[in-house]
Amino acid sequence: MIETRTEVVTPHNEQARVEGTEEVADAVFVTRLSIPIIAQHVDPGQFVQIRVREESTPLLRIPLSVAAANEQPGPIHVMDE
Repeated sequence: MIETRTEVVTPHNEQARVEGTEEVADAVFVTRLSIPIIAQHVDPGQFVQIRVREESTPLLRIPLSVAAANEQPGPIHVMDE
């Protein structure tokens, strides 16, 4: 049986540090982000939205799928193509 957390998480604006990126399949990448407050509230299969700068122009937030997370302080792993 797979258990998931069902709490509702309000939006957070937190800064993350990129710990590394690796290609896991052809044009599929996993990036490790150090962002402990988010790691405590997110489960694999959920999405996080990433913004690369404070202002929204010219880029919008990018939703990325969480591949791995941990309730303990540590990185989350997000996937993108």
